[in-house]
Amino acid sequence: MATEKLYDVIDSGRYDLVILDTPPVKNALDFLDSPGRMARFVDKRIMKWFLTQKGEKNIINRLLAGTSAALFKLLGHVFGREFLEDIAVFFHHFRELYEGFQTRHLEVERIFRDNRTSFLIVTSPNIAALEVAEFFQVELKKRKMANPGVIVNQCHFTLDNEIDISEELEGLAALKSDDLNPHVVKTLMVRLQSAHRRLRALSGHEAKLVQNLKGKLGVGQKMWRVPRLHGEVHDLFALQRAGEMLFSQD
Repeated sequence: MATEKLYDVIDSGRYDLVILDTPPVKNALDFLDSPGRMARFVDKRIMKWFLTQKGEKNIINRLLAGTSAALFKLLGHVFGREFLEDIAVFFHHFRELYEGFQTRHLEVERIFRDNRTSFLIVTSPNIAALEVAEFFQVELKKRKMANPGVIVNQCHFTLDNEIDISEELEGLAALKSDDLNPHVVKTLMVRLQSAHRRLRALSGHEAKLVQNLKGKLGVGQKMWRVPRLHGEVHDLFALQRAGEMLFSQD
């Protein structure tokens, strides 16, 4: 169904650019493979065996006769005869649609490999997500599908230069804590210093993971990093912010 919809959207000619956001890993690979799989499923050589019969009963009678009888009986024992009869009836009713169905799915398969089509991998800076990104790189290469690079989303960036966090916080506390209890100020400073250390450590850890994946990119492939934004990216304002950060990179 998704493949059919994609074909309709592209074939309509109404859009200059079509962006498809695929579901998680397994479903995404299923989607990439589905046009070719469905096209082979309705291949004339396979369908002809069913479609030469003019009626539902003739299809079922043919299954029960000749060299296919033993196979049909075996499958009927495993799946049930009623199930196989339903399949035969499905092919019979499907006969008017299959040629157009095959044509559309072959066209989508061609679109996937068109030089105007690209597959961007979007991932996060953690071990599990980056392993999936690396897996996708291999799978796209196997399928000869263009992969210009990887977008690493929700990164925690920090300044490269070291700062004396104690000195910075003490100066800030002197300016802002006149109305606070000294014990409260001290506790807050300790927590802020701890949060700063954790953030620096997280940023360094992510940078190493991302650099490892970057080293595995092929010739011509690029990597883009987008910082973690406050709040959900679900409106035009947030999308604009994310876009500016993405496209400002070399």
